[in-house]
Amino acid sequence: DNKTLSWLGYHIGRYIYIIDAYKDIEKMTEKFTIYLGLNDQTTKQQEIATLDAYKLCVNIVGSCSINEMQGYYKHEDGSIVFEKSFKIEVFEKTEVEIKAIANDLKKAFNQECVIVEKTIVDSTFI
Repeated sequence: DNKTLSWLGYHIGRYIYIIDAYKDIEKMTEKFTIYLGLNDQTTKQQEIATLDAYKLCVNIVGSCSINEMQGYYKHEDGSIVFEKSFKIEVFEKTEVEIKAIANDLKKAFNQECVIVEKTIVDSTFI
């Protein structure tokens, strides 16, 4: 009857929608963004020249995009600094790898902390 066919059509449509959405999720990838201040935590000054900082980041991170920005940071001792900072965007790494990279950057640049942001994105390398 019509009621059964209508019900069946509705649920088949829902099923197709869910399968299509699942396929979209499978294409999603993780992008990690690491925010790194360049001022040394002890001296509160930039101790590594900017060009050398780029090189050091690439040696530690590998393939990435790096954008310069100004950062504001309040240290644990209460002192406030405005500093040149890097926004480092990374694809194709695992969360475990990113945590190790963040710790390496923290040590190399003598930072109190670095921020790691994880975003799920729909991206394609072409």
